[in-house]
Amino acid sequence: SPDSTRLAVRMAPDQVGIFALATLRQLSAFSVTGGAGGQALAWSRAGWLAVGVNDGVQLWNTGSSPALMRTLTGITGYVKGLAVSADGRYVAATTYIQPKSGLGYGDEGQLAVWEAGSGRRLSTFNLGTNGRPVAFSPDAPILATAMGNNQTLVFDYLHGRVVKKIKALVQDITGNGSPQSVVGLAFLANGDLLMGEDSGVVETVNPQTGVAAQHPIEAEQATVTSVSVLPDQSSFVTTSSNGQPALWDASTLQQFGSTFPGSLGDSSTTAVTPDGKYLVVVYGDGSGYVWPLGLSAWMNHACAVARRNLTQEEWSRFVPGQPYQTIC
Repeated sequence: SPDSTRLAVRMAPDQVGIFALATLRQLSAFSVTGGAGGQALAWSRAGWLAVGVNDGVQLWNTGSSPALMRTLTGITGYVKGLAVSADGRYVAATTYIQPKSGLGYGDEGQLAVWEAGSGRRLSTFNLGTNGRPVAFSPDAPILATAMGNNQTLVFDYLHGRVVKKIKALVQDITGNGSPQSVVGLAFLANGDLLMGEDSGVVETVNPQTGVAAQHPIEAEQATVTSVSVLPDQSSFVTTSSNGQPALWDASTLQQFGSTFPGSLGDSSTTAVTPDGKYLVVVYGDGSGYVWPLGLSAWMNHACAVARRNLTQEEWSRFVPGQPYQTIC
């Protein structure tokens, strides 16, 4: 939630639960109407929640007695990606359209953008493939969505036009092989776009030109399923189909410490709380974890486990870039 006190999860295909972040106590729950297609959820800065359903998006007041505020229509398929702009004015969704046989993914999908306040649909675009995650740029009226055809679409949602189609540049860190699909993405505050790929690579590109802004990194040994940026822009988190999130320094592109423990072998996705203090990880098997991201929390935990100060070698490994301290 925008105040970093609550989290929302899909408890069942047609039910959403709101939980207290500090205690994980359930605060409320509500059932969506009009079908339960898709699993996507997105908070607004005002505290209402966007929920993907069949052929649309529902906006819910998440108070003690949740209430449906509005349904956004004019899109076809199961909602796969969902985002609310930073100012809360716009909602974007992508879909995949199930084949008539009812089996597997469709070869079609759509992108739609609405005004949150009025429900007016600003634009719709046929992707020509199934939709994936979508994100709004922080500094321009554009958004980006990963598509199932090895491309990222950059879209001007106010004018309903394509700005750029960006292909993943490399299959692996050596640059060999054919381009791979983009699966997770997120914008940095400077407008650059982080793209996580099914080859395990993360690339940073200029969304207007498609030109690489930094060298790619091999972040995972499996598909990068999501990318989340900390509010202070100092770091970002990747998750993968092997279930272990990792924290990266945004300037050096070096991993910070070890990967987080998790549900090995199970695909995961993450979100960083708006205050930057916690990382929320949810796995495909329904389990989840809340991890502190503050350096002091890590220090206190290390002291509780080791019951001694870190050695110089341990400090360099787990707390890189910080001067050595005796903290226990």
